[in-house]
Amino acid sequence: MPDLPSPEPVFLHIVDHRSPALWRNRIYSALVPIVLIGIGALLESAAMQWAGFLLTCFLALAVAFRANKDRLTIDQARDRLNEIERDQ
Repeated sequence: MPDLPSPEPVFLHIVDHRSPALWRNRIYSALVPIVLIGIGALLESAAMQWAGFLLTCFLALAVAFRANKDRLTIDQARDRLNEIERDQ
């Protein structure tokens, strides 16, 4: 019997659009760059604008790395759900 290649992991991303946290996160992600760069623009400080831009980029990278860390395959998700049910 020939060895079959292992299947690629399937990632399911479930988003509940009814969640207030989702809308709050969208608002924050829009306001953070506006506030950080806007303060520099109001004060006519190129250094503050660049600092706001760099901080916004850093925050975006941190969110992206955190999102990738939370991914589970279907089997891993089943195991995690079983673990949670067992703990309750």
